[in-house]
Amino acid sequence: MATLTVNGGIGGASYNFDAPEELSTQLAQQYVDAINDAISSNTFQVIPPDGTPASDKPICQVDWNVASDGNNVDSLPDGATHLLVHDVSQTAVANFSLSVDQPRRLAILDGGSQMGDYDLSGAISGSLSVLQAARIVDMSESQGDWSIAVNSGIAWQESQTPNDQFGLDPKVKGVLLSGGNVISTSSGENHVSVSGAQNLIGLGAGTNHIVSQGQDTVFGQGITTNALADTTKGEATFNLGTSYGRDYVTINGGRGLYDLGQSASVFDNATVGSTIKVQSNSSVSGGAGSTVTFDNAGGEGTISGAAGDTISASGNLSVLQGQNQSISVEGALRFLNGTGNSTLAGGANSTVWGAQGLNAVANMSGYTIFTANQPDATGDQTYDASASSGNIEYWSGPGTSSFTSGSGDDHFVFGTAFAGTSGDSIVTITGGAGANSFGVLSGHNGGNITITDFDASKGDFFFQYFYNPASASQAVQDLLATATVSGGNTTLHLDNNMQVTFLGVTNLDASAIRIS
Repeated sequence: MATLTVNGGIGGASYNFDAPEELSTQLAQQYVDAINDAISSNTFQVIPPDGTPASDKPICQVDWNVASDGNNVDSLPDGATHLLVHDVSQTAVANFSLSVDQPRRLAILDGGSQMGDYDLSGAISGSLSVLQAARIVDMSESQGDWSIAVNSGIAWQESQTPNDQFGLDPKVKGVLLSGGNVISTSSGENHVSVSGAQNLIGLGAGTNHIVSQGQDTVFGQGITTNALADTTKGEATFNLGTSYGRDYVTINGGRGLYDLGQSASVFDNATVGSTIKVQSNSSVSGGAGSTVTFDNAGGEGTISGAAGDTISASGNLSVLQGQNQSISVEGALRFLNGTGNSTLAGGANSTVWGAQGLNAVANMSGYTIFTANQPDATGDQTYDASASSGNIEYWSGPGTSSFTSGSGDDHFVFGTAFAGTSGDSIVTITGGAGANSFGVLSGHNGGNITITDFDASKGDFFFQYFYNPASASQAVQDLLATATVSGGNTTLHLDNNMQVTFLGVTNLDASAIRIS
């Protein structure tokens, strides 16, 4: 903790502030330097929070309307660029409102140690730094751009907090008693950094960039409180707004709640999980144990690099390079290069690309294409789709994989030769209850394929496609001539050093083989 000093205030007095955290100390010191420069250029103004007049304040200007604790005070001069809000006494309550009739920019440093409220409205924009005490900051009626930095600091005390009987909302009260802040941003472009404690943030209809350090609650549709209407009665009811902006949220603290709108971008850097809700065309990056909901029916969404997240979507969703995830998607799921123990549920026309170490259990209701490995990728993986009802198209690449299908009519292609990969496909495949096709394409890689439940009586068959033989029937007979029967199983020996074993089959018939 560092003590910062501003010189040359009212009557030449000096004001000292304690900045609790290292980062905020650096920012506040930069701000103090700016204030001192503003003092020297006569663009600095001090407003006591209790409305006490000061002899050196200028005559009131009509385009700066200032009130403190409900009392009108002298307005700021036209040239004012920096404002210091401070405690006049240890019992002062730092309630402050400011509105403008003409566009104005103002930088505010709040060093007060007591509880307080801000109400900023009109075409005002600028920066706000709160160093110590918890605040309610309402900029929802401001149309300007703001940069806001607040600390967790001195919490409101029960003795200072208005009585519940006057309507103090539990959400608001809980935040203030923890040393957190209640912030409602403007409709402009806002940059908000909050640290520690539990902050409650409502984002205006503009573009918002949020850095969340603590256990924060963030509502993308904005919030309203009427605490500033009459703080002596303690009115601080809490209501959600109705309009969304474009939000960019960085989560560093975890265990927060983030309820955002369309086209939101969330960067989840925390090592503990949060609850995140976004709408269509939004993206979430990172995360560890978060619960992420895409409320995006008819739309798209993307989540990447998550570990241990529980993810759901009412529309289409791309899940990229995560691990150990639980995923449920009503639309199309695009699961690309995921690893670890994962559960997948998807609707129509889904795509699953596995990666090294994937151990997935899938319940897919629509058509799914599954690729065990892609270009420049090899690895071992297990995919259990026995609960799936949709048709599956399966492609194996180099590596070892185990695949169990469901009740659909499925198509399995082995030994796929992807660019940048080499090696055999070692596959154990269970086709499930549907009529399934198993086989290879011309130019396939080698390997060892085991089909556990081949049953020609339900429509299963084995194929070799793009071979273009002079006689398809003769090619089938030539393939059957390679067969060996041992231990109640039949093994075919293919070109490219691949063998395919049919467990429990001793009478493989030409009618179950297709070559074209």
